[in-house]
Amino acid sequence: MTLAGFLVAEHRQVEDLWLHWPAKNISFDTALGYNLYHLLTGGITAAVEAVRVSAHPDRGRILSDITSERHTDAAVEQWLNERRVERVRRTDGHK
Repeated sequence: MTLAGFLVAEHRQVEDLWLHWPAKNISFDTALGYNLYHLLTGGITAAVEAVRVSAHPDRGRILSDITSERHTDAAVEQWLNERRVERVRRTDGHK
């Protein structure tokens, strides 16, 4: 699931956070293993605004998760870069 999430995240569309949120919350394991940064690849400010204006039933919970000061666009970019490197290593290892 993380590969599929990464591929969607690479498009950096704010509206995709609505795809990532249910994926993250399928189970206890995915809640821990599916990185919150999947939701933030369209930009933190844009993601927060999209959630704030939504009527989503988990709106408050999502906002509390994504508004931490430790979440920065630079941190999300670093996370994406690390996932790209990891993906290349896995691909190269299967040749």
